[in-house]
Amino acid sequence: MCVIIAGRHLASCVLSDPGLELCFVWNRSREAFNGSEIPASAIVEDLEKCGERKPDLIVEVAHPSITKKVFNVHTRQGCLS
Repeated sequence: MCVIIAGRHLASCVLSDPGLELCFVWNRSREAFNGSEIPASAIVEDLEKCGERKPDLIVEVAHPSITKKVFNVHTRQGCLS
């Protein structure tokens, strides 16, 4: 199962579970992931490219205004159907 996460702690949990694959993580500030175990290749700066990662599950932990923005982008890019 390919999972995307917005949140450093949750991403670390996914990375430690051999049954899950971390598709990508996103944060308004890439610096939020400095010093984390999250691979640089998993950090996405442009949500418009989310469709390229083909996530099976999206977990969003953010303010409702950010969640709305992310949901709209995922829907446009075919991540959600």
